[in-house]
Amino acid sequence: MPTELYFLGAGKPVSGDRPAAIKNIANNTKALDWQLNSFSGVVQEKDTYFLGGYHVDEVVDLYPNLNFTVTPDWQSKNALDTLLHAPLSGNSAFITYSDTLFGKNLVDKLPIGGNEVIVVVDSLWKKRFRDRTQKDIANAETIILSNEEVEYTGLVYLNEQSMDVLRKVQKNDDGEFVGNNFQEFFNFLEFKGIKINYVDVLGDWAEFNSTHDITNFILGTKADTLSRLENIVRDSHIGAQFNFTVKQWLSSPSSVISKIQKKFSKTKLVVRSSSAAEDNWNSSNAGGFESILDVSSSNKTDLSSAINSVANSYGDRKDLSDQILVQEFLQDVSMAGVVFTCSIENGAPYYRFNFDDSSKSTESVTAGNKANLRTVILNKSRSESITEVAPELINVLNAIQEIEELLNFDKLDIEFAVDSKSQVHIFQVRPIVVNHDSYDIDSIQITDSLQNNINRFQELQKKLPQISGSRTLFANMPDWNPAEIIGVKPKPLAFSLYQQLITNDVWAQQRKEFGYRDVRPLPLITSFSGQPYVDVRASFNSFLPKGL
Repeated sequence: MPTELYFLGAGKPVSGDRPAAIKNIANNTKALDWQLNSFSGVVQEKDTYFLGGYHVDEVVDLYPNLNFTVTPDWQSKNALDTLLHAPLSGNSAFITYSDTLFGKNLVDKLPIGGNEVIVVVDSLWKKRFRDRTQKDIANAETIILSNEEVEYTGLVYLNEQSMDVLRKVQKNDDGEFVGNNFQEFFNFLEFKGIKINYVDVLGDWAEFNSTHDITNFILGTKADTLSRLENIVRDSHIGAQFNFTVKQWLSSPSSVISKIQKKFSKTKLVVRSSSAAEDNWNSSNAGGFESILDVSSSNKTDLSSAINSVANSYGDRKDLSDQILVQEFLQDVSMAGVVFTCSIENGAPYYRFNFDDSSKSTESVTAGNKANLRTVILNKSRSESITEVAPELINVLNAIQEIEELLNFDKLDIEFAVDSKSQVHIFQVRPIVVNHDSYDIDSIQITDSLQNNINRFQELQKKLPQISGSRTLFANMPDWNPAEIIGVKPKPLAFSLYQQLITNDVWAQQRKEFGYRDVRPLPLITSFSGQPYVDVRASFNSFLPKGL
């Protein structure tokens, strides 16, 4: 009999206004895409059920091949209630929350198929990711095992025996109560004589209540990311590195120095900060810590001094788990800078290159020195236009796109340099951990909107019989300035009222009455992706005397 899969996705998500299952994770991959891939080795899509409630129609539209059930009164029900309303066939099944992520290797290795239930828990739940809030810890769903509190991950495998028990409860054959939550349900199964095997994932999973959790699950630490990439990148070079924590340095500096000198013999080094605080763009600490360049690996005094400078730059409240990164020093530099692979403000699909191609310094951008810096913003769906805008960045773009593909992650902060031979060197790859939950960006929707804008712009270029000018321009300030009156990003209601009351007809009627050319029915304002722009040709014509 086939094993089935049930996603418990009825409830409203903690953040955002879309179901957790269709939250974008990376590269326009949605959570449910990731989850379906993780279970693809053990469950077929035709045997997959989504137990929905909140905006379930949006999930149905995107995944029509799944089986769907709407949980009655889902607003007042919990996850166990959702399961009890599922169309259970009696086959063995995986049950999982729709707002969690697991690796495919983990799912494939679960010891299913025996005479026991598999419950996946996490003993490292309090330390799974850095800066987990006390509120999040307090809200975690935990289970007591051998006097130890562990977190229930929401993933359980129920064998056929336990599914039979569950179906009897559904039919109310015995009038039994299985419990108010999953821990009580597992206790109920054990009372029925069913053996439960608790599998500890040791932090190798994620849930959607924290951006830190997802990035840590996909990328690991900054040092982990570089190590993962070092031997597999082809379009860039990642130099040898050695990292250690502030705690390791303070407890055994001589051991750290010895390891550095063993790895880098007679080499010029750079000693760099690698604090988690640098990843938090809400606190603007990027470039706020020391990096010491051109340090001789042979000189213990200079090396110790450089490490102390970096460690001290973390301040009195430094976290002992903060890292210090030692790498080979690149001396042949023609360009250096930073690339963000999405908009920092809202996660939109644009590359932002901040770089220096004049000073030959590797730290002019990261140190915050604004002199001679250049910025290029590139639409990811039209990335080939880099050849026209900034051809000197072609190799950098190729290197960045390769890293995105290898990591399957598209919210990255990458430090780079290019040498005189056009070789791209990657110094750091870090996640952008600004919380973009209030901006649930759909890259395909943005691309379609931009293409519609292009088509609309070209359509509006036609020569019109009642006005002069063979083409037009659009701006937000030349007439009845929408930027000043309703703003550059008005709400739809404000925009439509402004059009209806003034810029569709009244503006032109008033000027006609004053003796100017009547340009009606041409409107003054048009919309591009919801932003208001003035038709400059229409505006200029409306100020031509009627008899001219």
